Amino acid sequence: MKLMCCQSTYEYGKQLLQAALVLRRAMQLDLEPNNDQATRLAQAWRLFFKGVNEQSVRNNSAALFLQQSDDVSSPC
Repeated sequence: MKLMCCQSTYEYGKQLLQAALVLRRAMQLDLEPNNDQATRLAQAWRLFFKGVNEQSVRNNSAALFLQQSDDVSSPC
């Protein structure tokens, strides 16, 4: 659920940057600040998503360990 919220926020940020890009072009302003922000947003999303995936792997490993330890320690 949290990931969906974060992804929605990321997508909204991309939409805002796209709108800003259109405005900058229309006003004949420098596009570089917008491009820099888009790059930073993409990098932040990749880093966040990597962290979420790593945490998911850790949680799955812990759950598997707990299940296996319960199996070993339970009486026959």
